[in-house]
Amino acid sequence: VFYTDGPFDAGCYFAQSDRLIPIMKCFAQLPGPLRSPIGAGDTVAGTTFARLLAGYDDLDAFAFGLSCGAASCLTSENAVFDLDIIPKLPYKPILSSEK
Repeated sequence: VFYTDGPFDAGCYFAQSDRLIPIMKCFAQLPGPLRSPIGAGDTVAGTTFARLLAGYDDLDAFAFGLSCGAASCLTSENAVFDLDIIPKLPYKPILSSEK
């Protein structure tokens, strides 16, 4: 199970091993002002799911989804973003201590 909490940390829960892995989101500096968070969660969900279907590792897929969600906040449109900006985002997921 993946979870997000707006501008706060995100995380993963693995039921098979009963592990909760918080992921700290680190944004050094975004390439523009935050315009609207509307649709960011939907963007995270959709792009994470697409990566999972494409065969990516769970955490890699979720990190990509979180980056896409951040990119969608840079536009004033709902859940719209420029895919070319994703590699330029300074987002790096950091696995914090497991709980």
